[in-house]
Amino acid sequence: MAGDLYLFSAKSEPPHQQVKSVVYKIKSFSGTSSSPTRRTINYTRYNLRFHSLFAQRDRDRERMEAKKAYNTVDLLKSEVPLEWDPELALATEVQAGRPVGLVLIDEVNGFCTVGAGNLAPTQPNKQIEKMIQESNKLAKFFSNKGWPIFVFLDTHFPDKPEPPYPPHCIIGSGEENLVPELEWLEKDPNATLKRKHCIDGFLFCTEEDGSNAFADWVNNNEIKTVLVLGICTDICVLDFVSSALSARNLERVSPLEDVVIYSEGCATYDLPYDAALKIKGALSHPQELMHHMGLYIAKGRGAKIVNSVSLM
Repeated sequence: MAGDLYLFSAKSEPPHQQVKSVVYKIKSFSGTSSSPTRRTINYTRYNLRFHSLFAQRDRDRERMEAKKAYNTVDLLKSEVPLEWDPELALATEVQAGRPVGLVLIDEVNGFCTVGAGNLAPTQPNKQIEKMIQESNKLAKFFSNKGWPIFVFLDTHFPDKPEPPYPPHCIIGSGEENLVPELEWLEKDPNATLKRKHCIDGFLFCTEEDGSNAFADWVNNNEIKTVLVLGICTDICVLDFVSSALSARNLERVSPLEDVVIYSEGCATYDLPYDAALKIKGALSHPQELMHHMGLYIAKGRGAKIVNSVSLM
């Protein structure tokens, strides 16, 4: 040591301002000005305080950035406000002669189970957990009532990529299977399972002869309303809904009248801007905003968007 370390700061200042007030002052000293032990104690004490202030400043910055991001999402959403449609009352619909069919899209391990694959969440995600919870509740209600359920499972061959996405839900990997909470659907007599190899489930249901497995399911069960849940709100859900609505408008999926998306039963993935920068070719994908935009665009296509579904 060539001198003592001094820290000057106004105690009333917030930590990030205190950091700016840190001053190192080197004081020339003679052999009798202070002992080595005294200098070491002072240095250690001030150094700890110095690093503590930097840590507090970093925490403040993180809170400020989070608040800024939240405000930005709110601002964007205010520019494209989503008006909710009335609650969908399932029993009331059926009693009124409007049979309802439940559609679940891609609630598989590769998209929903933490650490399961390239497109799976890296940590527990509340939006995805809520989707699975609501899907399981409604699927059990439909099953108990003997009402029809159509389940899409994203499934791919290893030699057939799906750009721009990395390999995912490859056959035999386990990623292509339903999440544990929904595995019971594989043996449910009311459920029709369809493995699909592309984003748009409706398109994939179209056979070479022009028939469509989903349209046949609707027709055979005389479904007038389909209730859609699944992942991702702005990708597979949006594409399926858009195609189903176009087919409805062309009277190719009779007797379907309404396509309803349940917002609480849908989810999408989260890839913040900073994380996307580290992945070559990746686009940032803020979860809350893209979920909102998926619903907003679907409503523009003619879907009904509800945030509440009643079993009555």
